[in-house]
Amino acid sequence: MRQFAISRALANNDHHRANYVDFDRVCASDLRRYLWGLSGTYQEISGAHNEVSGLPDVLSSEVAHLSDDKISISISIDADQLRRASECLGLTGNDPKDQLDGCAKLAQFTLSEFLEWTAGGRRYTSLSDMYMNWVEAIYELGRLDDHPSVDHLYNNLNIPYGLAAYICRVLADKNVAKWRQQDWIDLRRYITNAKQQCEQFTHDQEPLTDKKFSANLGRGAVRQLRTVSDRLRKSNPDFLIPEVKRGFGETDVVSVACLAVQPLLDYIDNNRLGLA
Repeated sequence: MRQFAISRALANNDHHRANYVDFDRVCASDLRRYLWGLSGTYQEISGAHNEVSGLPDVLSSEVAHLSDDKISISISIDADQLRRASECLGLTGNDPKDQLDGCAKLAQFTLSEFLEWTAGGRRYTSLSDMYMNWVEAIYELGRLDDHPSVDHLYNNLNIPYGLAAYICRVLADKNVAKWRQQDWIDLRRYITNAKQQCEQFTHDQEPLTDKKFSANLGRGAVRQLRTVSDRLRKSNPDFLIPEVKRGFGETDVVSVACLAVQPLLDYIDNNRLGLA
């Protein structure tokens, strides 16, 4: 698998430049031969050649740089392209360097995807297959730790709503083990927050009999909560089942009684669920 590394990130007014490295030895060798064929043109620009690699000195300029078997190439983008790439990867509001790094990774994926297509190494059977591969790549390259969501695909990637729903459903089935683990992590975080709130009630000397903790919870985690609650109810008929109200987007509003928090947390911990 090719290795990727950021070599430099620069900003100049509303234009940004991100450098990336992702060429293995074969690619580097091919590029050496190609650039050597253009050496006459580069000689006019640089006036000399690199004594070590045999490549024109221009490779040490702002355009490209060769180091061992890797080649770093600079690309220039405008502020709007950087904004759109950041939205796509879930990096909006992050440190500018993170946004530039993310944009460079996206550029490298785009190049690799195109080269694989031209080499006949990757052929999609349908547009849906292609979109699903792209969406998976976006979630791997960015900081999108949640399930692929219809809202994100529709609002940030401009994928038609019906197609976005289909892609999310297929990817959820494909990566069911990964997302189930994330659901447990989200549920454990929710129950831990509930415990802290209920402990505050106790500290304030308020009776816990009618106290509840309410917060939004992703629908995958809600499914796991229902599973745990059903099991606890079977073993203890007095267990208080959490209340779930349909929310907006990808989350529901969940209310759990303070008296039910500790049994839920014990079950999750005893079964070692929700551990990152």
